Amino acid sequence: MEPRSLSIALPVLTGMAALVILHVAIWRMSPSPDPRVGLLGRLALGGVGLSVLANGFLAGFNGPDLCAVLWIDALAVTCYFFVYAGVARSVSMTLLSRLLRCQGGSLDVETLVNEYAASARFEDRVEVMRRIGLVRVAGKTVALTPKGVAVSRGVRMLSTLMCSDVRG
Repeated sequence: MEPRSLSIALPVLTGMAALVILHVAIWRMSPSPDPRVGLLGRLALGGVGLSVLANGFLAGFNGPDLCAVLWIDALAVTCYFFVYAGVARSVSMTLLSRLLRCQGGSLDVETLVNEYAASARFEDRVEVMRRIGLVRVAGKTVALTPKGVAVSRGVRMLSTLMCSDVRG
């Protein structure tokens, strides 16, 4: 690998390694049903900052190399966020994981649906939405707030533009 490639690849790898190591360490030391996207975003910014510093150390903040590092970091962080969301919050991945734990990898549909409906995932999700002001909870009723209506309409509009249904 030529020196210029190293001044791009090593900083990106350093920053991403820091993000992944800190993410795993913090999530293992302090488990939470909350996805903590804000914290993950701050960790990602820290990883990008470390990439920039490593690039400065290796290439003296060379403009084209720094630009390449930032673009590759942006792509890597975006991919990491999608993987995290898929692994940690996906209904499909949760159901697949449950089936994997069954003998023979199969379970009757009614049991699967009942277990999922009885899980804390729904309550956790409602609590997160309540905390950020998307829904209001009163007794056994959940209702959209004005902010929740705006977000729901925006998501519905985007899904219509993308010729897709909103599913979860």
